[in-house]
Amino acid sequence: MNFQKLIQFKGKVRHLFSLTLSLVSLLATGEAKSASFNFTKIADTTNQTFQSNTRYSKVYRGLGTAGGLSWEQLGSDGLGIAIGDGGYVVYHAQKSSGLEGIYYGLGSAPITVATNGTIFESFGKGIAINARQETAFIATTTTGETNIYVNKPTWSGGPRLIASSNDGYNFARGVSINNNGDVAFTAEKSGYVNVYKASLPPNGSTPSNITNITRCDASSANGDVCPFVDFEAPSINNNGFVSFSSKNGIFIGDGGSISPIISNNPNFLVGSYREPNINDKGFVSGFVRMDPGETPIVGIQGQIIFSGNGTSGNVIAGNYIGSNEHGSFRNMGTSSINNGLNTVDSNGDVVFMAKGGFNDPSNRISMYDIGIFVGQDPIENKVISVGDRIEISPGVFTSPIQDLAMDRGSLSNDGEISFWARLDDDTEGVYRANPLGASQFNPWLPNCPIQNPGTMSFCGITSGEWYDPPTADGFHYEMDSDSLFTSILDFPSTFENPFTVAVEDIVLGEFSSGDEVNFSLYDDILGDFLIGGQGVERFTVLTGDAIDPTDPMALPLKIAFNTDIADFTLHPVNRSSIPEPTMIFGLLSVSALFVGFRKI
Repeated sequence: MNFQKLIQFKGKVRHLFSLTLSLVSLLATGEAKSASFNFTKIADTTNQTFQSNTRYSKVYRGLGTAGGLSWEQLGSDGLGIAIGDGGYVVYHAQKSSGLEGIYYGLGSAPITVATNGTIFESFGKGIAINARQETAFIATTTTGETNIYVNKPTWSGGPRLIASSNDGYNFARGVSINNNGDVAFTAEKSGYVNVYKASLPPNGSTPSNITNITRCDASSANGDVCPFVDFEAPSINNNGFVSFSSKNGIFIGDGGSISPIISNNPNFLVGSYREPNINDKGFVSGFVRMDPGETPIVGIQGQIIFSGNGTSGNVIAGNYIGSNEHGSFRNMGTSSINNGLNTVDSNGDVVFMAKGGFNDPSNRISMYDIGIFVGQDPIENKVISVGDRIEISPGVFTSPIQDLAMDRGSLSNDGEISFWARLDDDTEGVYRANPLGASQFNPWLPNCPIQNPGTMSFCGITSGEWYDPPTADGFHYEMDSDSLFTSILDFPSTFENPFTVAVEDIVLGEFSSGDEVNFSLYDDILGDFLIGGQGVERFTVLTGDAIDPTDPMALPLKIAFNTDIADFTLHPVNRSSIPEPTMIFGLLSVSALFVGFRKI
């Protein structure tokens, strides 16, 4: 179901919004891409592990709300959760020993970021993690100051100081970090609330270079922004742009000019803009409440989740007046946005919290159930909701969910969603929802109706998603349809050793999680194997890691084609079938050594 309605935003912004009832991917063309989810338990309080030092007595909730309740009404137990590329989820927890800290992981052994009993006395509200597993957080030290830090457990110098209350900052809850290590935060200083951006210092003793984004003071000329900057967390993208809200709208800035996303719209209540989140394409998702006397979108009652860049955008979901065939929402809440599909027409995917808005006769979702959704339809677009059981392994379900929460950093660029849940048995935990094909933790498995012995084949598979081959030392990918492989978009984050990529007997190099291999950039060494300057018909990937031959999801790979849909077959190979990189690197031109690049 699609419908359009013109919404005019004053100033620079004039939008034609398409309300696309889609699942996961909301494309500028209005196309919808459906998906389903499986779930991974990251951490909980069941304490069934034999390692006592990993047992938790409490796992803290996210800071997101589902409408109808302010964050303050939720109580003081929310400290935040977030997810980074590669599926790593970061969270706050208290161990059974009483030790409180920040941890992250993929669902196996947790990695410690920071704990009390060190230089830290306690931790504040808000947490963020980037693709390099660098975690930003707020903490109070044993000497009494409250500071923002970034830490990565492998750093020899320890946590790096970003900003300190010793310099006059009173921090709002929440932080944001990009893949360059830049941190965005909001703070009150000298009587004015401003949004700041700080660069990552090289070590713990070097102070950050801090930029005032909003520049609100007694002489400020930013009339729409100052003195009404909201005292809440901003969001920063990998290009250094920061999104934030004020009484009069939602804006972005990088330390230079400030641009409106939505500003001074007569259809929206002044002061109702909140929780903006920005992706690398400059699109911002956020919440806004409509004026009761205005109905700019037919059927929408009072609240919407939207995404836009100041010139175009989409309404993701909203309230309805009256009933709808599939029901509706009662209240909208916190949202999160990512970079979307690896296609030029994707403006980003959006996930959000909401409450059911109707009493459904078939009990599909109750009027007051809190849920996490990826589109307008609360049934078809639901990820998880109160009352559901989480299948944490095949055939193994938790008790029903009693309460749940996500955060503004809960959506990864692969569409994975981190969330917190309290269960009916009083278990608290953090979980990751993995969308089919979009996540390395829920890849497409071979699906052709006829599978030849010794190979596995994929039919009608969409470009840009994760596919899992049969198990072996390596795998030979070969097209069956009239298509080309154009890129390996990403490698799994669960392998210790790098992957060797070759086309025929030409080794392109070694790559790891976060790397991309664009075959068109290797034209000087691929020759006729690169067809039309676009891609190749076949390639091989080898890994040095031991692979469990009984695991059907041992080596997912994210691949792009030159067509929307393709058929291909995988043949298991062993490492001796192609030369090692060192055998042929001398044959490569200098330019070929740098064409594989790491995404940041």
